[in-house]
Amino acid sequence: MPFLAATQAFDIWPKPRKWLAQSKTPDFNSRHVLPGWILVTCSGTVGNAIVTYSAHVGLVISHDLLRVQIEDDLLRNYVYAFLRTRFARAMMRGSHYGNVIKHLEVGHLEDIPVPVIDGLVGETSELISSAHQAREKAYQLDMKVRQQFANAMVEQSAVLNESGFSVSASQLFDKRRRLEANAYSPESQLVTSVYEQNSVRMEILSDSCRAFVPSRFKRIYGAKGMPYLDSEPIFKISPEQTKFLTPATGIDFDAYTVQRGWLLMACSGQVYGINGQAILANEMHEGKVVTQHIMRIVPSDRIRPGYLQTVLSHPTLGKPLVVSRAYGTSVPELAPEDVEQIPIPRLDKGLEDQIADSAERASELRVDSDRIETLAVMALEAELEKELGV
Repeated sequence: MPFLAATQAFDIWPKPRKWLAQSKTPDFNSRHVLPGWILVTCSGTVGNAIVTYSAHVGLVISHDLLRVQIEDDLLRNYVYAFLRTRFARAMMRGSHYGNVIKHLEVGHLEDIPVPVIDGLVGETSELISSAHQAREKAYQLDMKVRQQFANAMVEQSAVLNESGFSVSASQLFDKRRRLEANAYSPESQLVTSVYEQNSVRMEILSDSCRAFVPSRFKRIYGAKGMPYLDSEPIFKISPEQTKFLTPATGIDFDAYTVQRGWLLMACSGQVYGINGQAILANEMHEGKVVTQHIMRIVPSDRIRPGYLQTVLSHPTLGKPLVVSRAYGTSVPELAPEDVEQIPIPRLDKGLEDQIADSAERASELRVDSDRIETLAVMALEAELEKELGV
């Protein structure tokens, strides 16, 4: 059965990396969740909360997430908003124990006092409900466009094995001269073949885009300053802004900001993780310094950003091509010049526009969801500040 680790439950597109043997897993049925439960991280970085939705259904969820079940919709949404306030986070993180790896127990969470402000319960619940509806719709749209793209690519049935494969010398010594086997994996070759058979025409990414990575720099953090985004939060739902760069960092911050409509691709990390994952930059990313471990892909007017994101991030018809370009052992990396050589299948303009419209709309809905949720939490925090006199 597909298994999600604690941090994966917060991914925009949760994808299992591990599977469990049902017969070897005690209390197996209790490991699943239902839509509308609140999950709270209880190991490592404790106190992060999310409400489950269709992306989590049918998956075994790690025990490193506490489950909170509240039947009343109004109260559940209000409690969730409260758990995301800085007051609740401080109490949860003040209750944990452990040195290297922090832990939060059920009893700790049950002892957290929840101040119920009658005048805000309905308003807060309505905002949180709107945010979750937008999040659900965004996820469904993303799954729809992936299926549309897959339908356009009539996949070949082939048995991929690890018995070895051969590569001609002309391939090895062409252009980049990649000598590692991963660059010529049968899976990526199969995807390319599917593209060639089903596209109107073939291009490479550099025909319509420019890819680049800004230079590395030493980060000096402070309590305030320029908001900074690591790789992981970019691919998370409603991430907490925890890092700020001080002027002592000594860089031109503008050189590390991104623009709406660019694609952001993780270009460092494990290939089974976020490395190679691509997402549309939106207003939640603008005005912040984005790590140099995120590659910037700038589309021209020859291709819609939403279509390009769908192609590059498709789990079976896109990402295998991307990660085949990764190099290195301990921490694989992607280079812009390799990514620019990724083949891009072009389809009928009407179909490309349909895919792009849905993908770009999904991105907008995710922004709406995070913004509405943040507004609800900020309003609750402001009222609690008045009550507490802080």
